[in-house]
Amino acid sequence: MDLLKTYFKNSRLLRIQAYQLNFLSSLAFLLFISFSCVGPEGPAGPAGPVGATGATGATGATGPAGAPGSTFKIINFNTVPNQWEESGTEGQPFYYHYYRHAVPDITTSIVNTGAVFAYALWDELPTWTPLPLTLNLGPDYISSMSFLYSATSAQTPLNFQITTFDSDNLVPSLSGGNYAIRVVIFSGGIPGGRVNLDQLKKMSWEEMEEFLSTLE
Repeated sequence: MDLLKTYFKNSRLLRIQAYQLNFLSSLAFLLFISFSCVGPEGPAGPAGPVGATGATGATGATGPAGAPGSTFKIINFNTVPNQWEESGTEGQPFYYHYYRHAVPDITTSIVNTGAVFAYALWDELPTWTPLPLTLNLGPDYISSMSFLYSATSAQTPLNFQITTFDSDNLVPSLSGGNYAIRVVIFSGGIPGGRVNLDQLKKMSWEEMEEFLSTLE
């Protein structure tokens, strides 16, 4: 009886060992198959076709308006000898002569935001000379010519004035002449920021003319 029990016991152990061996063999086979299926990475495939263009986006908001550009105008006129007037009393301080002319292009806007320059020309001074100017015409006095302007209006139609003055307060040497006057009017201020007001005041007519040519 004991022998029979030993037989069955050993037989059961053998079956267990056989089962374990079969299980391990199957597991090893599966692992082998799994690793065998993993090959090296293949080359990248060709690029796909370009997708369709997306819809156009909404129009952006309108930006702020830029500052108005500058323009210029040139006015020429001649003084008339018998239309000069005097102010004050000869021999007293602040005695001077003046000539007035209508320049309707000088408006309130020009006075507030623009700029005005003037040049004079006559026989004894045959080149356009910027105003104001000062000349030594006598041994003990100097003569000057300058200009003033205001916005044109019904009350002041003659809104551009040439003024002459001698330092001895006598009749100005430059008064009563027939002078060619050239007025340059800028609207919208000095253009482009390339020069400032003081630089323009110091320009000869040739320099001013060259500067104006860059604005056309």
